Amino acid sequence: MLGIGSLLSLAQPAVAALTQYGAGLTALVSAAAPAVGVLGAIPGLIAAAGTAAIATKVAFGGFGEALKQTLKAQQQAASGAKQTKAQQVALAQSLNGLSTSARKSVTTVASLSGAWRRMRQSVQERFFSQVADEIKPLSGSVLPLLKDSLGDTAGQMGNLAKRGAQFMQTGPFRRDFKKIAATNSTAVGHMTDGLANLGHASLDFLVASGPFVERISGGVERFTQYARASVQAGRETGSLAKFLDHAGDKAAQLGRSTWDLVKGLGGVGKAAQDSGNALFDGFEGTMTRFKRWANSAKGQTSMKQFFSDAAPTFHELNRLVGDFFRGLGRAAKDNGVTDLIRQIRTELMPALGTFFDSIGHSIGPALISLVSNLATAIGNLSAAGSGLGVLLAAFNGLLHVFNSIMGVVPGANTALAALLGTMLALKAVSAISTALRGFGTSVAGATRSATSLGNVMRGTLSPGTIGPQATLWQRMGLAYRGQPPKVVVSPARCAVSVPRTGLPLALSVA
Repeated sequence: MLGIGSLLSLAQPAVAALTQYGAGLTALVSAAAPAVGVLGAIPGLIAAAGTAAIATKVAFGGFGEALKQTLKAQQQAASGAKQTKAQQVALAQSLNGLSTSARKSVTTVASLSGAWRRMRQSVQERFFSQVADEIKPLSGSVLPLLKDSLGDTAGQMGNLAKRGAQFMQTGPFRRDFKKIAATNSTAVGHMTDGLANLGHASLDFLVASGPFVERISGGVERFTQYARASVQAGRETGSLAKFLDHAGDKAAQLGRSTWDLVKGLGGVGKAAQDSGNALFDGFEGTMTRFKRWANSAKGQTSMKQFFSDAAPTFHELNRLVGDFFRGLGRAAKDNGVTDLIRQIRTELMPALGTFFDSIGHSIGPALISLVSNLATAIGNLSAAGSGLGVLLAAFNGLLHVFNSIMGVVPGANTALAALLGTMLALKAVSAISTALRGFGTSVAGATRSATSLGNVMRGTLSPGTIGPQATLWQRMGLAYRGQPPKVVVSPARCAVSVPRTGLPLALSVA
């Protein structure tokens, strides 16, 4: 009981410690929560990326048209055809709209048209040389199938379009469409106002997040510099290639292991398929019976009664949870738990460490040696198991004979049960009578003891018994008044009255 009380006394400090530790973690998370503001740089980064895309689009404006006109003029010159005045004017206008560097780039790219053409023709030849002879047989085999399937699908879609057109000509559609159009008009107005507000908010946010976006972009640049330097160093030292080779080997090993696992699970599923089918059949039957019972009048009555009985318990459990958490809140306010934890850390834990260290160096080896010797002794005594086995076999045979007799003889079980019950009843009665006799003896002894004590207190002992003739109170009074005690000797009895006061004795013969 003292141990249980000690454990219960530690419950409140433990709850307080855990709650305050959780409060510390909550404060830590709250302090780290502003780091989520890094996401606020995303709109600025998106705006920067959009600006870069727009700048690239503007830079390439007119470049494609000028390149197109230049390539067309080169093709005509290669074929010996002369350009018309309109073509020359279009080429000059497309080039005049570009900067000097852009015109130079157009000329350079156009000069590569021959090499580009030869490369493209080589790639096309390698690809189409494999499928050129298969196109016609493929069309002859697939087109009839497509004709039937696409024809059926087109017929269904045409039927759907027809039904839609007929419905759109009805009055309900026109009435509903007018309502939808009016709602859409209002919604579009709200959306335009919202977009305007969003635009102003985005503008303000982008302006405010400018310094933060610069920090993020600078961090990205430094990270990419570090990644570039690391990859370059790994390439020069060969460590990157070794790492990738090792990663490839482990990936291949993981792939083989995963495939073996999948095949093994497939084998397990194949072996369990028959049992699974039987279980599914049983599950389906059970769910069918459950559906019938749940929708029957008896089932509905039982479930309603169950939920009605469970409602008060549910409310009490809710209140219990609330009281529990309120108790935790009150326990968490215990400021003395700090001193308790400090005491555990500075006093209890070092003592436990010393205790376990001593156990590990002194008691532990001795205990292990003892267990090892006991195991060895049990192993050495295992030869005695043969005799024990014979005894158990004989006992098993006797039990088998007894069970056979009980099964063959009619009424043997009832008679044996009655006999055992009678014996148990007699045993219980004997025990009760013995207890009652002992209780009576104890009462008689207590009565005699009380009588003797009363005689001693009154000073009335029986004749022939040596004892005080004055009562205890009389002797206390004599000692208090300073009168000497007396020793009285009578013919019938001799008694000495000696108080425990250390005074001189006075003898009196009566």
